[in-house]
Amino acid sequence: MATRPVVQDRNTRFDGGLNISADPSQLAPNQVRRAENCRLTVFGGIIKRLGSRKLHATALQTGSVVRAGFAWIKDDGTQQLLAVAAGKLHTATYSSTVTWVTVSSTVTMTTSAYPSFVSFRDASAAVVYIADGGKLMKWNGSTLTRIATSPNVTSIWLYNQRLYGVTGIDVTLLVSGINNGDDLGDASLDGAQFPIITFGESSLVNGVALGVMNLLFHKNGISKFVGVTQDDIAIRAGTLGLSPDVGTIQPKSLLATETEAYFLSDRGFYAANAYGVRRISTTLDPDILSLFTNANNLCVVHNRAYREVAWYLPDVGFYVYNYQAQAWVGPWNNGYVSPVTHCAWQAVDTASTKPIVLVGDSTGYVKQMDYPNTYKDNVASNGSGGTAVTMTAQLRRLFFGNPATTKALRFLYALTNLGGATNTAVAWSTQTYSGQTNLPLTSAGVWNATGATWNNGAVWGASGSDMFRVQAAGNGEFVDISFTDSSTNAVPLLSAMTAEAFDYGQAHSFN
Repeated sequence: MATRPVVQDRNTRFDGGLNISADPSQLAPNQVRRAENCRLTVFGGIIKRLGSRKLHATALQTGSVVRAGFAWIKDDGTQQLLAVAAGKLHTATYSSTVTWVTVSSTVTMTTSAYPSFVSFRDASAAVVYIADGGKLMKWNGSTLTRIATSPNVTSIWLYNQRLYGVTGIDVTLLVSGINNGDDLGDASLDGAQFPIITFGESSLVNGVALGVMNLLFHKNGISKFVGVTQDDIAIRAGTLGLSPDVGTIQPKSLLATETEAYFLSDRGFYAANAYGVRRISTTLDPDILSLFTNANNLCVVHNRAYREVAWYLPDVGFYVYNYQAQAWVGPWNNGYVSPVTHCAWQAVDTASTKPIVLVGDSTGYVKQMDYPNTYKDNVASNGSGGTAVTMTAQLRRLFFGNPATTKALRFLYALTNLGGATNTAVAWSTQTYSGQTNLPLTSAGVWNATGATWNNGAVWGASGSDMFRVQAAGNGEFVDISFTDSSTNAVPLLSAMTAEAFDYGQAHSFN
């Protein structure tokens, strides 16, 4: 008696990341259709992100929005945290429970602005400059002042021992003297103002230093400022066009890593280097275009610990680009959408010296992203409360090598390290049936151990990795598989997924 052939299809890696541009049947073998609250591992797995924890017990200002923050590393190596809420500057020292101090000053920031920070020097010491759309501000560690001679400035950055800034509404580039940000844009001192008209009257919105270049971002282009020495700021002669067509629609979407600058344009996310620009959001286009917004709380942060650049898209969540894998995951929603995120910045865990990311939200709290051993969002500073982070990874659509034949689903094999997670599931859907099995399975034998059988949940070695065999059912040309978790005690890792079925030959309608 003839038997039906057994066929298999699988995702053995996930380092291609998220692809929501292509049809589910067109994804690459290492891509996924959904990657909510996931991140990519170095070796091609997909894992749930850690949770977030508030750093303080009470809001900076009751009912306020944390609009900006900065970690100031002083000359002596100590770190001071800065945050802006309700138009006031707040300072703190990092610890497991932070106490914020409101700076007493006659200077009030624009309450609707999302300020820009730079650590630099004035004529005598290290300071932090702050731009909020008005005259430039300066924080010296004890006093907050506005510089009376400064023009209005919305964004600031450093390049070649000078402070640079833009008004955000015209082509004017503001420049300071060497090692003195107080002179920004003041031609009566050592500062200057220059019109940058590389691409005509296209407004300058921000800038960033990248290696030996000073990149000046217009709304519709990028100027490259090169060939500058410490004593020569011949900007007009040294400004060349890097891109005549792609600029940034959101100044707070711009940052630089070791080798590239990343930003959001009206056509997606791009990376720029010395040779030009390239679109990095191909697998997110065009669906991601519907999320583009000029909302001021769109922001970006560099997560050095994971080699990630994360953009918060209001109010969908963070879409995260792993620049080592050159791939995406996201959105990271849950506690980053409720309450709404307004800013994010880099800092350092001073106890471990590891880089961390801090996030400011709409309720007046600063919380730490990826807080160690935390599997819920918005956990209180004392470790209580919070809501579970829910991970969903949906594989590419599996056709078992032939989309024209009917298959009867038999088993799913999930290679995973649950890490003790207690609320994980594998779900599947064919054209006739949907099912779900919770992990870990009730039966778990040890592979090759004396008297053990290869059954549901076989285990090998001492690494904690399990190969779970899930009994599945349903007929169709394909199967869609999801791996989900909402555990509050661990972050599970999915390494590979294999589906096994009987091939029934020529496909037929299931309508």
